[in-house]
Amino acid sequence: LHWLNTRAATWGEHTARWLQAGIFTGLRPSEWPHTTILQGPHGQILRVWRTKKDAGNPRFRETEPAPVRDIPLYNLGYDETCMVTGQIIISRSMVESGRWEEFYSGCRNALYQANRAVNPKSQKFITLYTARHVFGAGLDQGGYTLEEKARLMGNGERSAKRYGGRRRRKPVSLERSYDINDILSRLRISPYLPE
Repeated sequence: LHWLNTRAATWGEHTARWLQAGIFTGLRPSEWPHTTILQGPHGQILRVWRTKKDAGNPRFRETEPAPVRDIPLYNLGYDETCMVTGQIIISRSMVESGRWEEFYSGCRNALYQANRAVNPKSQKFITLYTARHVFGAGLDQGGYTLEEKARLMGNGERSAKRYGGRRRRKPVSLERSYDINDILSRLRISPYLPE
C-alpha cells in the first residue's frame, strides 16, 4: 500500500483505497457502483445490488444469491466507513462519466506495477479480488458458517462450499458483527493509509 500511495504514477492512491475498502466489505470490483450505505437497526449496513450482468445470467437460479444483500459495517470506525463511502462515490462517478473501464484498468495496472516493484520474483500477485479473498478468510476466522459466508459475499452455496469455510451445528445470526480490526491485525494489514 505504501508503494501505491507514494510511487504509483496515476491511480496508486485510488488503488490503495480500493484494496482497503474491499478488505472491509468483500465486494467484487464490479459491485462498487451498485452499492449504498444505509442505517440499519443495529448500525450502518452496506447494501449491494446484483449487477445487470449477473441478473441476466441463466446460471443464477432461485436458489442462488438474492438480488440484494446487506453487509453489516457495525464494527468499522469512522475512518474505515469514510474509506468505503469514498470508494462508492468514486466508482459511481466513474460509471456516470463513462470512465469506469479507464478507472478499473488504471487501478489494475497500478497494482501490477506495485507487485513487480515490491516482489518481482513472485508468481502470485495481489489483485483487486485479493481484498475479497481476505474478507472471506476473515469470515472463516470469525466462525461464520458456509451459509452465512455465502450470503455476505453474494455467493451461492455451491460457491461457498467450493471456496471453503467451516460448518457449525448451531448457526450464528448475521445480526452479529465481526471485529474487522482483529481480522486485519491477524493478517498484518493496517486499516489506515500511511502518512
